Amino acid sequence: GKSLDSILRQNWACDIGRSLHLIRQMLDGLGEAHSHNTIHRDLKPANILIESDDQGREVVKILDFGLAKLVQEPGEGEAITQGIVGTPLYMSPEQAAGNVLDPRSDLYSVGLILYEMVTGKRPFQSNSLQQILIKQIFEQPPLARQLNPKVPEALEAILANVLAKKPENRYNTTQEFMAALDEFCQTHQIAQTVNTAKITKTVINTAQNDPPTPNAKNKRKGKSWFTLLLAFVITSGTTTAFMVPEAQTIGKKYWDLAKSWVKQRFE
Repeated sequence: GKSLDSILRQNWACDIGRSLHLIRQMLDGLGEAHSHNTIHRDLKPANILIESDDQGREVVKILDFGLAKLVQEPGEGEAITQGIVGTPLYMSPEQAAGNVLDPRSDLYSVGLILYEMVTGKRPFQSNSLQQILIKQIFEQPPLARQLNPKVPEALEAILANVLAKKPENRYNTTQEFMAALDEFCQTHQIAQTVNTAKITKTVINTAQNDPPTPNAKNKRKGKSWFTLLLAFVITSGTTTAFMVPEAQTIGKKYWDLAKSWVKQRFE
């Protein structure tokens, strides 16, 4: 199979029907993970594998649950607040800010992927890692129809919901998200061929046992990510991005997280 990332880079035609066919399978697989109180935390096109079944239909496989974490049930302790992990281009506002995460964070990431599939563009782009994080937290993405007028208004509204900055303003579950997509497809007579998404056994293991320890590759990625973050924060104290009070608060949080990471790794 091929990664969705490689497919999107190869003359992707922004086919809405094909996009929804694949997205619905992602949500189906995520729903299985969420039912085991597990969130992925690093959903992105590079972690979505597209294979073909015996009839030549595209089947989705969700990869790389190395950052997956259990979501604590009420009364069992604090929810996930373990700093910033993941890929900034596809992370939720609460994840970018290092705040509490729940399954709605994954839904936001799926929304970013769907936005890119139907418009051909990522909603937030910058050469600066720091600026991408700030955009995820504070900025609204351009309306999908501004980038692709062929996107129906109803689908644009679905994207607006799932990309809401506050988790409480998004769909609560994968089932709600899928129901909205199904209603849209029925109303606009868009055919969907529903396949069950494949999901790695890591998800089941994560739900039954302790949260997985990231492998060496994920550790290297985490080291590189935070090293870049530290460099950006150190060198950007006078940038205009941090002139406003809200951004100053976020900048201090990144600085504290970076110092904590360096202390844990090197002291």
